[in-house]
Order: sequence, then structure tokens, then C-alpha cells
Amino acid sequence: MSWERPGTVHISGYTVRQQAGDAPYIESERLPEGQTSFRMTGVAGDTIYRVSVRAHNDAGDSPWSDELEIMRRLAPSTPIDASVSVGEADIVLSWSAPATGAPDGYHVEHGELDSDELATEELPATQTSFTHSGNIEGVTYRYRVRAHNAAGESPWSETLTASRTLAPPAPTGLTTEVSGSLITLSWTAPATGIVDSYEVEYGVLGSGETSASIIDANGTGDADGTGFEHIGAQGDVAHRYRVRSVNSAGLSPWAGPVEARWIMPPGAPTNVNADTDGDDILVSWDRPDSVFVDEYHVDQRQYNTQDWTRTVVAADQTSHRHVGPTPGTTYEYRVRTVNAGGVSEWTSAVTGVWYDTAAPPAQFIYTPIGTDRILVKWTASPTPDIQRYQLRHNSDGGDWTEVNIPKRKPYHFANWTTEQEYLEFQIRARKDGQYGDWSPVSRAYVAVPDAVMSLTTNLESGSGVRLHWEHPASGIPHTYRVQRLQDDGGYADIGVTAAGSRTTRSFLDTSGATSAYRVVAVNHAGLTGEHPESANATVTVPETVHVWPDMPRNLTIMMLDPGTVRLTWYAPAERANDVDAYRIYRKRADDNRGLGVSYQHHVLAALTGNANTHHIDHTAQPGVTYEYGVAAYWDGAYHPLGQISNRAYAQPWE
Repeated sequence: MSWERPGTVHISGYTVRQQAGDAPYIESERLPEGQTSFRMTGVAGDTIYRVSVRAHNDAGDSPWSDELEIMRRLAPSTPIDASVSVGEADIVLSWSAPATGAPDGYHVEHGELDSDELATEELPATQTSFTHSGNIEGVTYRYRVRAHNAAGESPWSETLTASRTLAPPAPTGLTTEVSGSLITLSWTAPATGIVDSYEVEYGVLGSGETSASIIDANGTGDADGTGFEHIGAQGDVAHRYRVRSVNSAGLSPWAGPVEARWIMPPGAPTNVNADTDGDDILVSWDRPDSVFVDEYHVDQRQYNTQDWTRTVVAADQTSHRHVGPTPGTTYEYRVRTVNAGGVSEWTSAVTGVWYDTAAPPAQFIYTPIGTDRILVKWTASPTPDIQRYQLRHNSDGGDWTEVNIPKRKPYHFANWTTEQEYLEFQIRARKDGQYGDWSPVSRAYVAVPDAVMSLTTNLESGSGVRLHWEHPASGIPHTYRVQRLQDDGGYADIGVTAAGSRTTRSFLDTSGATSAYRVVAVNHAGLTGEHPESANATVTVPETVHVWPDMPRNLTIMMLDPGTVRLTWYAPAERANDVDAYRIYRKRADDNRGLGVSYQHHVLAALTGNANTHHIDHTAQPGVTYEYGVAAYWDGAYHPLGQISNRAYAQPWE
């Protein structure tokens, strides 16, 4: 502080007094007469000081001068207790005044977290909050604040982040689609709001038990964000589904429920018969053990012809009348069940024939005699009072030779040579001097078949082995005998399979044991003679017994487009939790080998890579009929697999 000397009066010195705020006055020591200034030291910041001065001489003290007020301003410190709060529409940044330095105002910076662009707001010193309106739900913002005055600016507060998220609305457009055992639930995302995931609740209608699944709304998981696949749904029962949106703020109301039902493919009819009824043939059957039947398909054709004629029969009927069959003509009939889940397999064909004259015998029996003759026997005609029979036969489809047979001699010896492959027979009965119609052609194979080819084995379990083979190169078998090597060095029959078979299953007992097998082709004339190595195979049961899963079940097919086939199936009934993956088999219908003749044949997908019970085939060719099958796989390596599932067929459209 400084002052001027008062007038011309003699001055002997000066005294300065100062007051800091409301504190008592403090007087300085007597200053020399020639000093007209005083330096104040140790001045506290942001404190009002009152200062005055008076002069002294021998006559006394002058009055105190007028007081002056002075304050040393400090730049403010950082605002304290900065925080953000999120409301239904706004985000609010709040703080308290700095501990030191009186602010003249505040600067607030704000912007999106991932953006370099920030907006700055100027606020008065009396305002200690900032309301950010117009923010976007789901966007994260950053905020900071600093104080300022004439002395400078404070450091920025820490950067705070916040985003505004409300509990989401419910999904809309909830629908279901059924494809085999797969029920697909679809919905539309809410038009507004943030959705992190969806919660799906589902279960059998009326059971009181439900399951839940969480679906990633962004589609980064197995689902596409707005869909759920219920794989392996229980068949023939109604399922209930509902879904709601989920985010960090809460849950939406439930959308739904909606219902869906997988109609299982039906079982085939049973006890199919074709009997004469007046002038007609009546085809009858029993309803399959299936809850839902929409209709039946009945196919008929003349015996040994190619084309079937189909009739659709209502679900409440279990018979079909073939009106006006041609007398003496043998017809074949087959039946299958149809419902919304698909079609059953065809029943085995049954034959029927209507005669307006004497009916022929119904069955031939063949017995080889030596190496060059066969004994042909037949059952009696169902027509009473038959006088005699007439037999005709040919060799390898050549000309017929007729033989008259007395009534009391229902047999005939026919000769053949080693060059012949088969003999064909027909017979008719005579009554009242007139022959009736010929019986259907019956064929006896007389060329002894060669040995089977390419016999291989696969372990199916710790005590089971499956054998696979190719048909003989020549000679047509009637059956196959499966034999195992005995301790005495001979082979013994352990099973018989049909002529069309190329695989069978055998059971062993001892782990670590090695067994040898062979398969013998048999027909009416005899059985395979020599057995080359290709007709023999050995297998060793492992010391450590593996129990492989059962076969997958209920394989069904759905065409998605001309080149895409969707397969769905049930997991094995036993040990399903052991399944690591599945192997998919596919063959063309014109491939005469059985599906998966060995586990190296007809492999479409060696391993699916997971235990899901569905697979998409994108390689089907339009217009080609395919046969599919599925086998279970486990234990993380190419171990032998379990049995192949039921077969299913698909024909991609042109």
C-alpha cells in the first residue's frame, strides 16, 4: 500500500493497521518519516483485508485514513463430488463448489463416449448441476466440469459416463412353424427401446412344467436374434410358447402365449389282407398305433408290373374295395398312413386274385434233389372237387412246357443243369372239364450262388459286432446264413437273414476275444461251396467295454427348396447324453447297395460336429430321389458307430 505525505506539517513517522476479515486489527511498527509505502506479506487468498494509515509527530497522532478493502483472488480448485444420475428422459450431472477459490462460473463438457466431438456449456456460479436433455437411449455419454474466475480455471473433474436405458417393450408378431420334430418360434423386435436378449418360456400345454432359453438379441449366438428352435419337441401334444424382451433396466411384459403341435409321422397300418368279396377284392387293414390319421393311400397294380394306381381312403375307413378285377389276374396291394407329420412306410405288398372258375393252388414249395433235380410241391386248390392240375414251367424265361398232373399227385420233379439260373412255374386246376386261371408265376433259383464279397466287421458295443457284405457276383440267394468259427475248427450257424440283406448284427460275450465269421449264400438248389478270404472276416472285442448309444429315432425329411433338404430326428432312447455328434448317410435310390453297407459307404457328413438333432443337406440334385439315415457317435474319435436310424426319403423337385 502507498500514500502521500500530509501537507507541510512535520512528520516523525507512520503506523499502518490491517484487519483480515473479522479478525482484530494489527498495527505495524512505527515507520520512518520518509517511508510512504508498506508491503503486506502472508496475505491469505480470497480474504478481504481492510487497511488504513496515520501519521505521527511530537504534537500527537493524526486520525486514521479512510480504510481501503483489498482481496487477493485465487484460481478455483476442482469442483467436488461430481456425479451423474439417469432419469426417465434426462441425464443429470451434479457437483459441489470447489473447496478453494470462489468461482465466477462453470464449464461443462459432454459428448458421446466414442466421439472426439464435445460440446461445452457455460453455467453461472450459482448453478451446480447440468441437465442433458435430448440424449439418445442406449448411447453412452461422457461428462466433466471445471470452475473458473478472474484468477484462472480449475482442473477438470474426473470424466463420468452414463447411458439411459429403459425396460424394453414386448416383442410383436409371435408365430410358430412346425417341421418334423423341430418347432421354430419367430417374432419381431420392438419398434423402440434397447433389447439385449430375449427370454423364451416353453412347455407342454397343461403340464405345469416349463423350460426357459435366453436368445442373444444381436444374433451372435446360435439363434438369429428373433427366433428360437425347439429341437426334439414331444410329438402329438400341444406346446405353449411365450417370449419377452430383456435389457439391463428390466424385463418387458410377455408376448404370447402361442401354441404349436408336432404331428408325428404315423405308423404303418397292420394286418393288411386282400380277400375276394363277391365279384370284388376287398383290401382291409388295422388302424396303426398312431393318434392322428388324416387319410390312407392304397396302391394297387397287376403282379409283376411297374406302375401303381393310388386311391385315397378317408381316415375313418380301414378297407378299400377293388371293384371289377379281371378274373385270374393277380394284383398287388400296399397301404400307408398319412397325417400332417408325413407319411408312414408302405406296408409289405399283399396279393389278391379273383377267379370265376376253379382257383389255382396258392403256394409252391421247392426242395432240391441231388444236384440236378428239384421237387416242386403245391398246396391244394381252395375250390372243391378238383379233377386234376396242369403245371407249366420254363428255364431262365424260355418257352413254357406243360405237364398234366393227376389230382392225387401234388408234386413234380423238374430237372436243371449247372448252366441254368432259375426255373419258373405256374399251375392251374381243372373242374367240370374246364381249366381255371393260371397261378402267379413262382420262381426257384437253381444256380448255386457264389460266395458273398467284401465281408467286413464293425464293433457296435463291447459285446456286439455288425457284419457287412456285398451280394455274390453270380447266383441269386434265397437267404444268407451267418456262421461263426467254433473251437473244433468248424463253422456253426448263428443267424439267418433275408436275401436282400447286406448287414446283420451278432453278439459276443468275452472282452479281448477274437472271433471269425463267414456268410454263406443259400438258394433253392443249395449253398455256396468254396469260401474265399473275401467271404471271411475276424474281429477282436476290446478289453475295455464301450457301450455305444442306441440308434437315432424318428428321422424325418423336409424339402426347403429344390436343392436343400432338412433332416430332423430324435436322439437315441438310451445313453443320449453320451452322443457327441452324428454321422449322416445318403444314397441315391438307384444305388442297389443297402444304405451304409459298411460305415465307409454313403457318408454324406462324417461328423456333424455337435449333438444337435438336425442337419441341412445343401447338395441334393433336383429330380433325384435320395435315401437318408443317421448314426450316433461319441467319445471324440472315429470309434465304430451305433445302428443306423430308420430310413427317410426325399426327392428334390425340378
